This record gives sequence, structure tokens and C-alpha cells, in this order.
Amino acid sequence: MLSVQFNPDLSGSLPEFEKKSPLEELRLTSTGFFGEIPYSIGNLNSLQILDMTNGNFWGSIPPSLGNLTKITILQLNLNGFSGELPAAIGNLNSLQILDMSWCSFSGELPATIGNLNSLQRLDVGECNFWGSIPPSLGNLTKITFLHLRANGFSGELPAAIGNLSSLEDLDLAANNFSSQLPAVIGNLNSLQILDMSWCNFSGELPATIGNLNSLRQLDIGECNFWGSIPPSLGNLTKITFLHLRANGFSGELPVAIGNLSSLEDLDLAANNFSSQLPAAIGNLNSLQILDMSWCNFSGELPATIGNLNSLRQMDMGECNFWGSIPPSLGNLTKITFLHLIANEFSGELPAAIGNLSSLEDLDLSANNFSSQDSRSYSWMAKYSKLTSLMFT
Repeated sequence: MLSVQFNPDLSGSLPEFEKKSPLEELRLTSTGFFGEIPYSIGNLNSLQILDMTNGNFWGSIPPSLGNLTKITILQLNLNGFSGELPAAIGNLNSLQILDMSWCSFSGELPATIGNLNSLQRLDVGECNFWGSIPPSLGNLTKITFLHLRANGFSGELPAAIGNLSSLEDLDLAANNFSSQLPAVIGNLNSLQILDMSWCNFSGELPATIGNLNSLRQLDIGECNFWGSIPPSLGNLTKITFLHLRANGFSGELPVAIGNLSSLEDLDLAANNFSSQLPAAIGNLNSLQILDMSWCNFSGELPATIGNLNSLRQMDMGECNFWGSIPPSLGNLTKITFLHLIANEFSGELPAAIGNLSSLEDLDLSANNFSSQDSRSYSWMAKYSKLTSLMFT
């Protein structure tokens, strides 16, 4: 083993490697080594670990890397590597961890990536890969962690993705997919984290999303999904983080949303719901952040909103709510941020609003509250932490 990692003052280019070297581990993390990987890297046929994380390396990956058939961990991330990934990468059939994130690789991901049937972690995020994701990726049935974030992947997500039943963390965010999400996404029943935000997916969200009963985080914000939210979403009872922001979801928010009692962060902002907010929203008693702004909800705010006694931030500005503010809002004693701007709320503000002594930012502006004399605003004296107040 040769480990010189975390020695930024140790620098130089890599030497030529002799044939039949007994070296099993080469760890160069966060050193001052620089330059291209020599073609002779392929002579290290006993190598099991190669870690070049956070270095100063550049250039193409030599095809001779495919000779390292005993390697189990290959970390090239946070370097200046460029060019296409050689098809010979598929020869590394002992590989368990492959991290090439935050490099400047380009071109298509080679189909031979699907030969790495021992792979458990693959990260090619924040590179410049483009084109379709190869269906052969569906051969990686042992994989638990797959990050393809922030590339130029386009076209359809292959149906073979549904084969990855061991997958726990899938990040497809910030790509250019131009298709519907395949129903086979529901086969990934080990999945705990799913990020498809900023991905350009369109069409309806498949009802099979409700099969992901291990899911804890789901982000599909800033896509082009439309139609109704499937009631099956209410099956995700372990979920703590749910972002559906900035799509074209419409119709009613399903009552089944009330089943998500573990939910802590819910973002529905910038959609086209055309219904009342269901009273079942009050069942989400773990909720700390709720954003329903620019959502087109209408009707009265249900009194059950006062059951959300863990809430710290709530934004329901720029909707079409009307009627009186329910006095139960005064139960939200942990809340620090409350925006009700630009609705049609009317009547007098309930005295119970004075219970919100943790408030730091309150915006009630652009509503139709009835005028009150100064004695009616005595509750404001309790807002010792308030730094922003909008009321006109």
C-alpha cells in the first residue's frame, strides 16, 4: 500500500509504473500531484484501491485502466479529467465503488458500464456527460447509490432502471429528460432518497410512485409534471421531505396526503391546484416547513391548520384563500415565518394570533382585513423577535 493522502505539499507527476507491480492500494487524496494518468497505470494488475480524489490531475482516462481487473474502489472525483470515458471501464468487474463526480468528462456514458455487476456505488454527477442513459445500467442489480446529477442526459429514462431493486439513493436532478417517468420507478422498493428536480420530466406522475414505501425524501420540483397528484402518494408513510414545487399539478390535493405523519418539509408551491385545502392537512403533526404559495388553492383555510404544532415556516401567499383567519392559527407557537400575502382573507384578525411569540417574519399584506382601532393590535407587543412586518 502507498498512502500519501492529505499532504498538499507533496507534489509532482505520476511515474511510469513497472509491470507486475505488487502494489494493492494507491491513495493520493488531496495531495499536490498533478498531470495525466500514465498509460502504464494498466501495469498495476494487483491494484485494489485507487483514490485520486481532490487532486490536480487532467487529461483523458487511458484505456489501459481497464486492465485493473482486481480493483474494487476507483475514485477520480474532483479533478480536471476530460474527454470520453473509455469503454474498457466495463472490464473492471470487481469494482464496487466508482466515483467520477465533479470532473469534466463528456460524451455518452458507455454501455459497458452495465458490465460492472459488482458495483454498489456509482457517482458521475456534475460532469458533462450527455445523450441517453444506457439501458445496460439496469444490469447493476447490487447498486445502492446512483448519482447522475447535473449532466446533459436526455431522452427517456430506460425502463431497465426498474431492475435496480437494491437502490437506496437515486439522484437524476438537473438533466434534460424529455419523457414521462416510467411506471417501473415503482419497482425500486428499497429507495430512500429520490431526487428528480430540474429534470424536464413531463406527463402525469405514475401511481406506482406510491409503491416506494421506504422513501424518506422525494424531490420532483421544477419539472413539467401535470395532472392530479396520485392518491397513492399517501402510502409513503416514512417520508420526511416532499417537494413538488413548480410543476403543472392541478385538481385537488388528495386527502391521502394526511397519511404522511412523518413529513417535516412539504413544498407544493407554484402549481395549479383548483380546490380547497383538505382538512386532512392537519394530520401532518411533524411538519416544520409548509410552502403552498402561488398554488391557486381557494376556499377557507381549514381550522385543522392549527394542529401543525411543530410548524416553523408557513407560506401560503399569492393563493385564492378567503374568509376569516381561523383562531386555531394561534396554536402554532413555534412558527417564526408566516406569509399570508395576497389572498382574500377578510374580517378581523383573531386575538389568538398574539400567541405567536416566536414570529420573526409576518406578512399579512394585500388582503381584505377589516379596519380595527389601535387597541385591537395590542397582540403585536408580544412579538419581541419580529424583524419584518407587512400589513398593508
